[in-house]
Amino acid sequence: MASVNAVDQNSNTEECWRNAASDNSIRQEIDTENNSRSRWSADFGGVIDLIAPVRLSRAIHLISALWTLGLAFLIFFDVVGRSLYSQPIPGTKEIIQNSIVAITFLQLPLAIYSGSMLRTTVLADAVPKMVRKVLRTLCYLLGVALFVSLIISTYEPLIDAYRIGEYEGEGALRVPVWPVRGLILVTAVFSLFAYLSMIYYDWSGKLEGETSAPGSDTSQETTDKMTARV
Repeated sequence: MASVNAVDQNSNTEECWRNAASDNSIRQEIDTENNSRSRWSADFGGVIDLIAPVRLSRAIHLISALWTLGLAFLIFFDVVGRSLYSQPIPGTKEIIQNSIVAITFLQLPLAIYSGSMLRTTVLADAVPKMVRKVLRTLCYLLGVALFVSLIISTYEPLIDAYRIGEYEGEGALRVPVWPVRGLILVTAVFSLFAYLSMIYYDWSGKLEGETSAPGSDTSQETTDKMTARV
C-alpha cells in the first residue's frame, strides 16, 4: 500500500513539474513575442516619423511642378492670343509675378531635406567627419535664423493685406496678394521645421548619408525590410 502511495506521489510530482515547465515555456514565448513587437514598433515608428515630413515635402514639390506646367500653358495661350488675335489673357503678368514666388517657396522644404541647397565641398572634404557634422549644424542654424526672421516679417503684412484687400493689377483682373503671402508664411514654417528636424536626424544618427534626406531610397529599403520581418 505504501508503495502504491509513493508511486502516486511521484506521478503527481512529475505532473506538477511538467505543468510548471509548460507554464514557463508559454510565458517565455509570450515575453519574446511582446519584446519583438515592441522593438519592431519602436524601429518602424522611427522610420515613419522620419519619412512622413519628406513625403509631405515631395507632395508640395509636385504641386509646384504642376503649377509651373500651368504657367507654361498660360504663357503659351497669352502669346498666341496676343500675336494672332491681339487679345492677350488679362492678368497674365500679375499671375506670373505671384506664381514664381509661390513656386519657389513650395520647393524649399524638399531642397532642405535632400541637401540640395547651395553648398561647396572644398572645405568639407578636407576635415574629419565630426567637424563636417558641426559645419552642417551651423548651416542648419543659419537656415533656422533666416526662416524665423522671415516668419516674423511676413506675419503682419499678411494680416494687413487680408484686412484691406490688397491686390495687384488693374482693369479686368485683380490678383489678391494675401494668398501668396500666406503661402510664404506656411512654407517658411515648414522649412523651419525641416532645418530643425535635420539637426535632430543628423545628431541622432538617423540621417541616411551626410546630405541625403530622411525618407530617401535607403530609408525606403529599411521600411521594406521591417515590413517583411513582420
